[in-house]
Amino acid sequence: MKPDKISFALAEQLRQAPDEAEVDVVVELAPAPVSSSGLPAGSRQEKMAFLQQAFREKKEPIEQLIREQGGQVLDSVWLNQTLRARIPARCLDQLTERDEIMLLDASHPLTTD
Repeated sequence: MKPDKISFALAEQLRQAPDEAEVDVVVELAPAPVSSSGLPAGSRQEKMAFLQQAFREKKEPIEQLIREQGGQVLDSVWLNQTLRARIPARCLDQLTERDEIMLLDASHPLTTD
């Protein structure tokens, strides 16, 4: 396991969870690479469609790995390049080995200030 890819909050949660426990995690993917010339020419909608497609292509192998390990993908957000998943704690090691994953964090509700 690459500990630098596990947030402090998730590490604390894992210390208390048995290996067979399922944990809810947020998987932060590396940003989609954009060529040196930037986004393709076109309208704002075309540029957004390009970024959404790049995210779909990047997340598919991660989603497959999560399902193969007995987990399930609960949601994804292309705008911030994240997946929310429920996965057995023992399988998190394999996710940390993937280069396209920047961080695994504990899932937590959003709150307003």
